[in-house]
Amino acid sequence: MLRKKILIILSTILIITSVGCGNKSKDAGNVNDNQSVVEENIEKEDEDTKPEDNSTADETTKPEKPVESVTKPETTKPETSKPEVAKPETPKPQPPKQETVKPTAPKPEEKPTPKPEEKSVATKDIADKIVKDLEFPATLEMDEERAKEFYALDTTLVSEFAIYQAMMNVKSDEVSVFKVKDKKNIEKVKEGILKRQEQLTNVWKQYLPDQYEKVQNYIILEKDNYIMYCISDNQEKAEEIFNSFFSK
Repeated sequence: MLRKKILIILSTILIITSVGCGNKSKDAGNVNDNQSVVEENIEKEDEDTKPEDNSTADETTKPEKPVESVTKPETTKPETSKPEVAKPETPKPQPPKQETVKPTAPKPEEKPTPKPEEKSVATKDIADKIVKDLEFPATLEMDEERAKEFYALDTTLVSEFAIYQAMMNVKSDEVSVFKVKDKKNIEKVKEGILKRQEQLTNVWKQYLPDQYEKVQNYIILEKDNYIMYCISDNQEKAEEIFNSFFSK
């Protein structure tokens, strides 16, 4: 087909050039000749190209094979999206709960625990029992004036006292019991007792050795606010009697 088009173009050019160069008659004849030549050439060309045209026609007219559409399997990509994290909900402020305050019952007033009452024992009872149970010889009870003289006793420090001494000048037996108002004053009363002990030691040291020995075995006992001084032939029993008044 391309060659045919080329031959047509060439024949057209020859016709134009022949018209311009020769006279009209001559040119007309030449044109006719040229035109016949061209037509023959075209016919030959057509004959030559027929099988090719048929082949090309066949090729062009052959139905195209349907293109099989190949559907590629869609590859599903793994979802890489991060799981949505639930955001913590901010709690809404709530009004404070009103607690019902129960009225508390007033605590009972704690009363101070009373101090145990000191055992009240009469000093005379203690002294009388010792004189009786130990069979003292005849005794004489000292009054306040003699107590101040022999015991250097400050009577304002004691609430009561009882003092017995032997009437016979050959016996050194003696017992005295004091109840002190305040325990802190026991030592002051005790100082007066020791002064009396010193007097008796000096008297019996030069007079009767046996009585001097008995004086040296004197006892001083303390219990609560009480203090006892005793010279006797049985000091163990005197101590037992004194303690018995406070163990009941």
